[in-house]
Amino acid sequence: MELDNTKASCFRTCKRKYYWQHVQGLQSNYGSSAIRYGVCWHGMMEGYYSYIAENGWSNKERAIHAALQLGREKWDKETEKKNFLPDYRTFDSCCKAFMHYLSFYSKDEEFLKIVATETRFRCGIFPASYQEENLLKDIQEGLIFTGRLDLQIEMNLSNWILDFKTTGQSLSVQGARLNKSGQLMGYSYAGKEVLDFRAEGCLVSLAYVSAYKSKKTGEYGDVSTDFARIPQIYSEKDLDNWKASFIDTAWGIRRCENENWWPVNYDSCYQYGACGYTRLCDQNSFPDVITEGYHVDHWDVMKED
Repeated sequence: MELDNTKASCFRTCKRKYYWQHVQGLQSNYGSSAIRYGVCWHGMMEGYYSYIAENGWSNKERAIHAALQLGREKWDKETEKKNFLPDYRTFDSCCKAFMHYLSFYSKDEEFLKIVATETRFRCGIFPASYQEENLLKDIQEGLIFTGRLDLQIEMNLSNWILDFKTTGQSLSVQGARLNKSGQLMGYSYAGKEVLDFRAEGCLVSLAYVSAYKSKKTGEYGDVSTDFARIPQIYSEKDLDNWKASFIDTAWGIRRCENENWWPVNYDSCYQYGACGYTRLCDQNSFPDVITEGYHVDHWDVMKED
């Protein structure tokens, strides 16, 4: 079984949501402005730093052009087949935030070296206890943790796995939350186990983006941006606990597959707004539902863009 953080997190959130999204591959025709913005932001970061990694820091204009070009491609691709409501997170506002980011980190070339960009990995997960061995017996083909690292960098003589995030929450709150991120713990585990890159930990590059919406006019005001890079360092015990949780999640997926049993977690139906699959669950005819308003697009973290 190959399992990445996106699928594992979805299963832990709600087994029924996992079925719709990752077994059936259903995606809503109504897109998320936050997700589209984040995809575009990642594209800009990838385009910019990939150019820097290959050509150095000498021609920033070309690096910026590469960033904006890839960001536009990601934006357009995410927009295909989906409808979006008006929002302050537009392509133009993303471009402005990117230029602000470059100004904010204008000294990077003095101490930051790009080692690799968009590194895909496969990491075997093996038991270290009787309990883990017992759970993994049900996954006869073995368990592989897969993922993609945004950047591997050397900064001030230390190696870091750098991950880009966009958020509308305060940077301090988001930084504290990400200290318990299964995704970042998994990246740290994989970096230690399968990558030729001994990292100190994960460095989260946060981009805060927000705008006030007038209650009278419904119009958005100026977009506010801010940035922070917050280190996340995990102990060996942290990584052992992450692995145990990952094995338990994979075992749970296999059990649901074998039993064709995908119960709803009602506690997750309205976290950060309504779940995009409530219209399917509310038909109360699982699994034979009308899927109008959805299209099929299976997620694969290892797929070439």
